[in-house]
Amino acid sequence: MTRNLSFTQILSDFFTHPMRAFFLLASFCAIVACVSFYIASDYVMFHKFVFLGLFVPLSYAGFLLTAVPDWANYPRNLSINAYILFAIFLLCLGCGMYDVWLGFVFSLVFWLYLSGLCIYMLWLDRNDKNFSIVAILISFCVLNFAYIISLNQTYLNAQIHLNIIAVIIVGYRVSIVIAKEALRANSEYETAVFMPNFVYKNLSIFAICIGILASIFNFSTQVLGYIFLGCGFLLFARLYEWHFCILLKRHFILFYYVIALCLSGGYIWLGVCYLLNFNTSYPTHLLAINAVLATIMLIFNIAGLRHSFQQLNFLALSKVALTLLILAGVFRSIVSFYAFSFYILVPSILVATAFLLWALDFYAIFRDNDFSPDPE
Repeated sequence: MTRNLSFTQILSDFFTHPMRAFFLLASFCAIVACVSFYIASDYVMFHKFVFLGLFVPLSYAGFLLTAVPDWANYPRNLSINAYILFAIFLLCLGCGMYDVWLGFVFSLVFWLYLSGLCIYMLWLDRNDKNFSIVAILISFCVLNFAYIISLNQTYLNAQIHLNIIAVIIVGYRVSIVIAKEALRANSEYETAVFMPNFVYKNLSIFAICIGILASIFNFSTQVLGYIFLGCGFLLFARLYEWHFCILLKRHFILFYYVIALCLSGGYIWLGVCYLLNFNTSYPTHLLAINAVLATIMLIFNIAGLRHSFQQLNFLALSKVALTLLILAGVFRSIVSFYAFSFYILVPSILVATAFLLWALDFYAIFRDNDFSPDPE
């Protein structure tokens, strides 16, 4: 249903359904992080702050403030909580532009408020089926607090791996949804059921947790190498689930598959780099861009469409955006070996363009369509 709303009504709608406001704000932050390479004095630290301290918590807030009320049967309007989180975000952004450490302090406040709200909703419903989500939220709070009091960037780097654990957990649920859509589109398979292998999923999560702890406690590079190599092969083993033409011919599953391939390849490469004492920055950026950022954008697309009375059919600009994001990761982690312009310049332009295109597509979708509950 197409709507014709005033700006005030649009703003009210976006905060009544926080997914809309926070997904768009996260896209804005991704663009700011890319622009910061050309305007910030300490651009390396500032882009880490924007991605880890702003983009990630905003993305999680948008997803969780839509999903958790559904899981916990929470009927109340969350707009007041959304406005509070928005105010914390503004403080975080403003302080971060002055002092990155202070920005991370307010980022911790954001995580604490979001965690407390989600735990409260789940507790009211006596819901014990989402322990993994609660554990992820608490872990982000712990790692942020550890960085604030120590200024040890190991805790920031650990957040990349923690994000990947979240990607695996949420991706497991998303994979069931998108596979069901793909099977439903073919009358011969509409009664078929796709069930991803939860054993490989749990082993992968356990291995990455061990890797996070080993990196925090300064285990040798040899130990880290074997741990991350094991993570990569466990993730690689999960790819067989998608090796069916009926699934891979759907564009949203093809994107999911390419992201999963980059995730497994990134960990294998990271393990080799630790074992051979090579620079780990290259595979780490492949994981950060092609696994974390790309999965978040994929979920932006899926959740944005499903909660706006739309079919699961990515729009042209959204397909271009995901393609640009994947290319950015490849250029930053591989092509930059051979040309310095692919180290910062090209990837930053591609990432900023990708999120701008996504925001243009979905601002119009959110503006023109009512919010819909999860169709499942």
